[in-house]
Amino acid sequence: MCRVAIVLLAGKYLALWLSSPAYGPSSGDWKTVMKKPTWIIEKEREKRAVAAETVWLFGIHAVRDALLNARRVKLRLIVTKNACDRLGEAVAAGGLEPEISDPRKFSAPIDPQSVHQGAALEVKALDWGSLVDVAAVREGEAPVILLLDRVTDPHNVGAILRSAEVFGAVAVIAPLRHSAPETLSLIPI
Repeated sequence: MCRVAIVLLAGKYLALWLSSPAYGPSSGDWKTVMKKPTWIIEKEREKRAVAAETVWLFGIHAVRDALLNARRVKLRLIVTKNACDRLGEAVAAGGLEPEISDPRKFSAPIDPQSVHQGAALEVKALDWGSLVDVAAVREGEAPVILLLDRVTDPHNVGAILRSAEVFGAVAVIAPLRHSAPETLSLIPI
């Protein structure tokens, strides 16, 4: 028979003692697990929240479209000399000073295996406005709104978004958790 005793010491440590033939009082087998302080948990949450606020877009077409989108808040543009030449008008319209990077040591914080084509742009997630404004019923037409639940594959969500545009949907709503992250599969819209 195995008995478990949990003891809370000063709100910081948990002592776990397993009482069984293998772990008896005479064996001296105590395991101590330290709880994280509240300030560390809050700091980790803030760090995740800040990281979730920005998205790195990469590839010539995705970066060009984002630079030309007036609603997109642009933070940082990293390009190679060749990509900068190809994006000339879009870079000027985007209003950002590009950081020129060596093609062999591309310095953007994206997956090294990604096909970035020498262009990466850090942006804030788009502010789509309130649902009331987006889905307001206009005279003579009913808005088409798609609701997604637990669709986690970005490629599937990207296909749904492209189809929604063809069918004239005014909004696609997905939960904050258990949904696909905003990646290049979603950006072409």
